[in-house]
Amino acid sequence: MKRIKNQLAVLLLVGIVSGMQPEAYSQSSSSLSVAEQGSDTNKIVAITYPPLSVREGEGIQLPIPPKDHPRLYLTASYLPELRRKSQHPLLKPCWEKITTAATYKTDGYLPLGKPDNNSTAVRNAIEANALLFVLNNDQKAGQFAVDAVLHYFETLKIDPSKPDVTRELGRAIVTGAIVYDWCYALLSAPQRTVLIGRMETIATTMEIEWPQLKGSSITGHTVE
Repeated sequence: MKRIKNQLAVLLLVGIVSGMQPEAYSQSSSSLSVAEQGSDTNKIVAITYPPLSVREGEGIQLPIPPKDHPRLYLTASYLPELRRKSQHPLLKPCWEKITTAATYKTDGYLPLGKPDNNSTAVRNAIEANALLFVLNNDQKAGQFAVDAVLHYFETLKIDPSKPDVTRELGRAIVTGAIVYDWCYALLSAPQRTVLIGRMETIATTMEIEWPQLKGSSITGHTVE
């Protein structure tokens, strides 16, 4: 399961940037309003994509994500059935966990001045509100998710000396990808660019590296 999660993080980045020109999402940190200290992502890394090697898929027809949103974990065709199932008695405990997570008091900003400030509760609140938007068109929840995820990435700091830190980095990318896709209609073009830049900046610090992968994104130790 851990391998699948981090394989997913790499595939999410591939899905998000597919079809976009590199200059469309390369971003200079000088144009961003971000925290001045303590953040791992307050300076966007300019990504230059190398040509694919045979190992990485040169000559292979890679699947292209659909143009419509949402497309991550679900599509618009899933929504009516998901709404119905969310009201089923058997899923009541699960739905209560989601709504409880969504009410966590946060604006997404993480405390600075610490070597590690990542918060599962903040991340869960962001994802839960994004789900409420995509499922129920809750505009307030969607706007919260957008604002909070930008604040989260603006101040996020993950201690690189932590055991299995790459898994935590990958999980942060998943949170960003969820908001990018599910709340796509609420994001301005500059916000989308910033969000992609922050996710890619985090990806460059993972063991598998990005954008030129040091190992396989499908098999082997680097997937973990």
